[in-house]
Amino acid sequence: MDTDWQSRTKYSEGGSQDSRQVCPPWKGWSSNYTKGVEQIRHYRPEILVQEDCAGHRSRRCPRIQRLLDQIRTRAVEAGVKSRSVSLEQVRRVFLTFGAEAKHQIAQAIAGQLPELAQHLPRFRKPWMSEDYRMAIFDAVAQAPTYFCSRPLRSRETPAPLSS
Repeated sequence: MDTDWQSRTKYSEGGSQDSRQVCPPWKGWSSNYTKGVEQIRHYRPEILVQEDCAGHRSRRCPRIQRLLDQIRTRAVEAGVKSRSVSLEQVRRVFLTFGAEAKHQIAQAIAGQLPELAQHLPRFRKPWMSEDYRMAIFDAVAQAPTYFCSRPLRSRETPAPLSS
């Protein structure tokens, strides 16, 4: 059975209009939570960096905000530090690399991580919808933003060696 995710419609093997049924909007959403928690258990990260959904430029719907909050809560319970990065912070950090637009940010990431270059979508025209692969670059952009935004640790000058 195939699923058309944009319209939440399932088609049986025949694919005729008569054989389709509308998926309830809650079906499968709990699996995203389960997958997130399983990945935290499997990879055991030191820190979880997520998009700050509370930011004024965030366009995440309340359902996704709740999902991210639940995953963050489980991560903290598992002893993983959690940080949020706003879209404004991402843009400010990548502005130092000369990347202003979202596609330029993706190009900067692909330039630094050649293994992602093959996944870089072509430039989007205003009438085109965003390529799903852009989510890869949105997620990866949060790591350098976190590392560039956190305060530097002060180094103590080492004591001189006595002879």
